Formats: sequence, C-alpha cells, structure tokens
Amino acid sequence: MLFVFLLGCQQSELVVGDSERQAEVSLSEPIVVQRPAPPQFKQWNVIIVTADTLRGDMLSSFGHPHLQTPNLDNLAKRSVRFSRAYTNITTTVPAHASLFSSLYPMDHGADSNRSFVSDEVQMLPEILHSAGWFTGAILNMPWLNPTVSNITQGVEFVNPGNLERSADQTTALANDFLEEHSNTQKPFFLWVHYIDNHTPYKAPDEFSRMYYPSGKDPKAVNVKSLQRTWSAFPKTHQNNVHVDKWLSGITDIEYVISQYEGSVSWLDQQLKPLFQTMSQKNLWDNTIFVFTSDHGESLGEHNLWFCHGGLFEPTVRIPLILYYPGVPENLAISDPVDLVDVKPTILSLLQLPIGQELRGDDLIALINGTQISNSEVLLQHTGNSLRGLVTRHYKFITHLKNQDEYPFYPIEKGKIELYDLSSDPDELNNLAQDLPELVKQFHLRLEHYQPRRNFQHRQEGFVDPKVQDRLRALGYME
Repeated sequence: MLFVFLLGCQQSELVVGDSERQAEVSLSEPIVVQRPAPPQFKQWNVIIVTADTLRGDMLSSFGHPHLQTPNLDNLAKRSVRFSRAYTNITTTVPAHASLFSSLYPMDHGADSNRSFVSDEVQMLPEILHSAGWFTGAILNMPWLNPTVSNITQGVEFVNPGNLERSADQTTALANDFLEEHSNTQKPFFLWVHYIDNHTPYKAPDEFSRMYYPSGKDPKAVNVKSLQRTWSAFPKTHQNNVHVDKWLSGITDIEYVISQYEGSVSWLDQQLKPLFQTMSQKNLWDNTIFVFTSDHGESLGEHNLWFCHGGLFEPTVRIPLILYYPGVPENLAISDPVDLVDVKPTILSLLQLPIGQELRGDDLIALINGTQISNSEVLLQHTGNSLRGLVTRHYKFITHLKNQDEYPFYPIEKGKIELYDLSSDPDELNNLAQDLPELVKQFHLRLEHYQPRRNFQHRQEGFVDPKVQDRLRALGYME
C-alpha cells in the first residue's frame, strides 16, 4: 500500500517596498501586499466504477436490443453517456494505468498484466490525496494489487483482489466505505472494480437462464456448437483445466454467450444498493461518478471467442457514463473519446490543475457544446503487437509483431486493416488495398504518437504463487 502525505498549503504574504507609500510612512514600516488567493477547488467526492470486460454495446441505454440493465439506464438518464468510448489497450492493468494517469501505454510503459508501473507516473489518486482527499480502492483482480501493478499509488486504503469476490460482496464493501467516509470532513476518492463479466462468466441464480430459452438443455447431446467452436478458442483457453471445468458438459455455444449476458444484468442489479446508499446519504449532490470498463469482449465476432483479442469494436468499445452535480441530463455524445480523457475531466470539474503531460482531453467543453473533440483515439493491443487509430468514420490497424494466440486471427507483422465504421460497423470489409492514400495518411498520423517520457525502473510485478493457478482460469497464464 502506498501513501502520499499532504503538506498544508498556507496563503503567503509578500513584504515589499512601495516607492509612493514610502514617502508617507516610516522606512522601517513593512508594506504588506496580499497575493490573490488561488482558485478554490471543489471538494466533491469521486467514485470510479470499472466493470472488467464489459462491452460498450451491452447496456440497453447504449442500444442493446434485449439486455436488461435498468439501474445503469437510470444512471445514464441522469448523466452524460459517451456512445463511442474506447479503451486505449485491451488488457486490465495497462488500461487502468491509462485511466488513472491519462497516459498512453507507450508513455507509462505497461503493456501486459505483469507490468509494474513506475513510481514516476502520477496517478489520479495521488493528486487527490495530496489535495486532501481520502482515497480508497476495492479490487477484484490480483494483477491490480499494489505489489503487482503499482497502479494504486496514492491510495490509502486498498481491499486487494483475489478473484473470488462476487458483485454483491463487492458492493457491500463499497457501501461499508461510504458509511465510514461520507460524513467526514474530508472528501473521498473510491475506485470499485468488478470482475463478474470476465471469464468464467458469473451469472448466478435466475441470471444464468435469463437470456437462454426456457426448457432448452445446454448439454443436449445432439448439439455440438461448442465443440465445433473449440478449435477457434485462444491457445491459453485450450488444454486449460480451469476452462475445461467451466465448460464441462456444455454443448451449446449460445448458452455460454447467455452467461456473459446474464452476468451483465447481474452486475446491474448489484449496483442498485450502491446507488441507493448514495441517495440515502445525499452523495449525488457532491460526487462525481464515473462508470466504465477496461476493455470489451469478443463473443464470436471475427471467430474470436471469450477473449479480448484484436482491436475490433467488441473488444475496444467500452461504456462510459459520467455524472456530476449539474450535469446535463440524458445527454448522449457520439464523438470518439477514450479512457485517457477521464482524469483531465475530473480534475477540471474539481478545478484542480490538469498539467501539461496528459494525453487526454477535458470533456467538459465537449459536454457543454463549446468545443469539438479531436475525434481520434489511439489503440494498442497486449504486448504492443497491434496499434490502431479510430476517427469518426474509420479504424486503422497495423500489425507490429507476429502472434499466433488466436487460431483464426493471426497477428502478422506488416499486415494492415482499414474499416469504414460508418458503413461497415461489423468490420468485415478491409479497405486497406482499396484506399492506399488513406492508409498512408494513417501511417503518418501514427508516427506523430511518440512517448512523451521514458519512465525508468519498470519491472515485472510480484504475483503470489498461491494465486497463479487461479489466474490460469482466466487464460492469463499457461
């Protein structure tokens, strides 16, 4: 656990001589000239909820035709939602590092779940803690723990992740935090991380059959859709005893997809007590609330199954809902935005300095309609094997390394992909050969993105051997 200690900022006085006044007063009398007081920041609380592996199209307020997410929909009605929000990288640790630092992976150096972020990278909780906020985090992935990722710099209270906590338990811990800190003098920052949408999908009780036809047998011997799909699974999922146990006896691939969908509605239900506690304690009056994800999930698109491989929309599009006191209600923004925009937006709302090194944009001007976004998002794949750009109309993907993790989507150095998202939202028609001049322009755009700082002392984080076996259940270790 890392701590940042606050040095009190005292209003200073300046003692100077004034030639005109010196004619009227004794030379020994000091003249006190008051410096203007610095702008006062808003002492609003900040709550950031990240739902691991939640696709951006899986909430009904974001256009899903049948998934039931009433609590997040109600939040969206009171907030601004960004219908084209993107992660900057398709992996948990580096995505959260970008969220809290407003730096790209090329800047902060994390490109996998074994990355340990440098102490020199300044995270949002560090800034808030230095300004007087009490900071806390409730985690559900060992990769995110302080000794592994170092993302929690500036967080005073960390409830570490162990992969075994379900959404109802996570919410209970979050409510305990609110009970303790909502009536204190200090504002608070709380990061709550949920894991239920990650493999193996957790859809308990009635949610496990919520989106699967009643009476249909997911283990019917005459159905072989799962077995026919098995060869397309990522290599870390094949010959994996944990995946075998998760899918034991299942024959219908649609049942597995329904478990993911059920996990989304399950998470939505478990957020309701958190929202109720905020209402009971009048926290909506003085709290910034962000709901988002670290990356999405492929459910068969491009023959990618139950993983976050590639840079296609199901993997890189995420939900982003922003609430703050006075926010324009039920506002939908379709400009492309990304995780690095969250930190500068929060700092802007709190009237704290944003800084010069941040990659993200302050979204408040976009929300208020006084500024058009730059409408360009930088994407990166785990291990920096792919890099891409998203604009209002196009997605450009360049393959930087060879990688054979996905049997039907080989990553091949030198390959180029270009999709017109406005006319081809499913990314089925690669236009790279047809539009060479546009490809050249995108290459030039990518060359503009260079690391702003070379943070030193990066290393591989420590993972307790006791949890390594459980991480294999997520396909993170062989």
